[in-house]
Amino acid sequence: MNKSKLLASTVLVSAATMMAAGPVSAAKLSLGGYFEQWIGWADADNLSGLQNKLDIKQDSEIYFSFKEKLDNGLTVGGRMEMEAGVGNNDGISAANDAAPNSGNTQGAGFDEASVYVSGSFGKVQLGNNDVAAAYTGGISVVGPVGHIKSDAGDWLYYGSAMNNTDLDLGIGDAGNITYWTPKIGGLQLIASYTPDSSDSLIGDYDAGETAGAHNHVSMSLQYNGKVDGGKFKIAGGLSTVENTDAAGDDQEYGFNVAADVTMGSFRVTAAYAHEYDTNDDDIFWGIGVRYKLDKVNEISVGYGNSETQAGTGGTDETTKLYTLGYNRNMGKGVNFAASLFKTDHDDSTAAGAQTGRNRDVNDFGIVGGIRVNF
Repeated sequence: MNKSKLLASTVLVSAATMMAAGPVSAAKLSLGGYFEQWIGWADADNLSGLQNKLDIKQDSEIYFSFKEKLDNGLTVGGRMEMEAGVGNNDGISAANDAAPNSGNTQGAGFDEASVYVSGSFGKVQLGNNDVAAAYTGGISVVGPVGHIKSDAGDWLYYGSAMNNTDLDLGIGDAGNITYWTPKIGGLQLIASYTPDSSDSLIGDYDAGETAGAHNHVSMSLQYNGKVDGGKFKIAGGLSTVENTDAAGDDQEYGFNVAADVTMGSFRVTAAYAHEYDTNDDDIFWGIGVRYKLDKVNEISVGYGNSETQAGTGGTDETTKLYTLGYNRNMGKGVNFAASLFKTDHDDSTAAGAQTGRNRDVNDFGIVGGIRVNF
């Protein structure tokens, strides 16, 4: 009887193991991601009474990726990114959801998902991902409050001047085709084409578009090199898009440049981006300096300047952001990080009309917490 029970248990365990392992013909799947938990305080005296000075925030994401080298020498891979935080539905806010799903914003949803094929010809990627100019680069600092797509506005409520160098011109992470040439002496060209903005509504990732931004073309030319024991990257990008099909000029375009230099314990990054939209000009520039104190401790200082030039009758906005950051690598993917930051935001709205985001802000905050990569 005992032998029968042992045999039955062995069969069940073996079957479960085979099912969990998946078919031997399948590409290898790997799992990764991160979890961030922050606590911070912001001096928000001149803002709405609805905003607490002390707050707790979190962000998390899970990556599913696969990669397989085929017998013919080609490599096929892909990645799906699941926004794992509460209050997110397909990476889309409630304001952009279509009825009847407009109130359904709880739970997780996928943000970017793409597949690629690479070989001696370079790399071709298809799916919802960044446009080519986004790979030009930005500025890098340590700590929870950075400059590119900065979280400073989560702690101090202010305006919406551009704080990135992506040059997506409103197309976002819509489905596109992107091509990387092989590197020739450190030189590489990246180019992408996005047919339309298929990411604005739930379920829209596989639907046709009849309105909105379309025909987005983007490219980035990059050079990577080494000098005197250090390494560097310089890059420049261009993007253009048709914003609507309305009468008149609906063409929007922009350009960006970036540099990234590492020498010993120092890393310096700088970037500039300018978007010429149909209604305004958006400009961002900044610089970040990182310094490794030792193998586990790193500090940084950063400055970013964001502008919206709306012209006659519009609202001009300018945001200056100063950051001092610290990161300690505690091992096994666990990091403690902190940021001290100051925001100086101004807009041209008349004083009597300043409500919500339309107000001047000149305040500071401090944020600290933990990030776990897995």
